[in-house]
Amino acid sequence: MSQLLTLKIKQNGNNKNKHHHAWISWEGGQSICLSYAGKQRHHRGQAQPGKCNSFPGSERAVQTVQFGVNYARVALKDPEQQEYYASKATKEKSAFNLAIADFLRKPCIDLIDASSYRGEIGDKILMIASGNAKIMAARISILDAGGIVLESGLCVQDAVTTNWVYTASTSQVQVTGLSVLAMVTDRPGHAAAQELAL
Repeated sequence: MSQLLTLKIKQNGNNKNKHHHAWISWEGGQSICLSYAGKQRHHRGQAQPGKCNSFPGSERAVQTVQFGVNYARVALKDPEQQEYYASKATKEKSAFNLAIADFLRKPCIDLIDASSYRGEIGDKILMIASGNAKIMAARISILDAGGIVLESGLCVQDAVTTNWVYTASTSQVQVTGLSVLAMVTDRPGHAAAQELAL
């Protein structure tokens, strides 16, 4: 499902409102078209320039894009963030548009593999996570049947597979009835969580 939105956004150091036209593919999270005062910066998909001002977006969708634009502005003022997005930018995809795309797509936990967990110190739990934005941190928590946290810690990303690996730090007498809570955070600060019963 795609939607063409028109935003009025005040530019830094300029009191005049500029029009931002955002063409968004909600399924892929990749197609974004932004225009400043009618000058297109990036366009993928089959947007119709002649109808840019006649496609109203839902209030929630417009607000989401506005948040994405605000995130991009702030992110590109940070030297580390600016360097990261500049390194990913191409002639067709500006650093600004890449930052917005990152904000619009939240992270997803694709897999929690606890098949090697036996309740012993050193046991491994594998997590696979994805998202448009880079996953910045991944955490695993072991919960008892009542939801009480028995142990929790950050995962380490495998340099080869890019999967996230957690190493158990405590021993548990019984594994049955426990659950694994996986959480990830991406570059824009979005979080995702998923629980797996053991």
